[in-house]
Amino acid sequence: MHRAEPTVTSNIYLDMLQLYAVPQFPEGVIFQQDGAPPHYGNIVREFLDKTFPQRCIGRGAVMAWPPRSPDITPLDFYLWGYVKQHVYSDRINDINHLKQRITDVIHSVTPDVLTRVWEELDYRLDMCRATMEPTSNCAKQVCKPREFSFYLVRMSPVYLVSLLSCDRSKVHHDFTDTL
Repeated sequence: MHRAEPTVTSNIYLDMLQLYAVPQFPEGVIFQQDGAPPHYGNIVREFLDKTFPQRCIGRGAVMAWPPRSPDITPLDFYLWGYVKQHVYSDRINDINHLKQRITDVIHSVTPDVLTRVWEELDYRLDMCRATMEPTSNCAKQVCKPREFSFYLVRMSPVYLVSLLSCDRSKVHHDFTDTL
């Protein structure tokens, strides 16, 4: 896991992408990110446009990610709650203990859990397609009929997502007890 000690800027984020994330992605991956200011800097957008031509989802990209959409953002609907619950389950002694606890919790996320998270995302996108007006941004861009399958890619020690095939019979999990 790469921890950025200073505030993450576009330059730091670009380094993280170039050094840690992108080298581990398979060919043809579709890249998605939120609209955080460091993700939207000119140098980052230029790199993403060149690295993921017509395969980038996010603010200023070919496909826009709906703003304020935690229901279809796995980091929001799963990971941050899981991390917070487990990191603060016991008293934290100091900043180094906190960093170690965060690292340990991230390492505890298994490929099976991530498979279920991405099946849940697929279900949520199906619901988006079924319930949104055809003219909405979400329905037109993010929730359009499946054009690709998802696979999990392990980025040591953090699991990153790139594309994952879902068994439709196992879609929609209750994450409250199992994750």
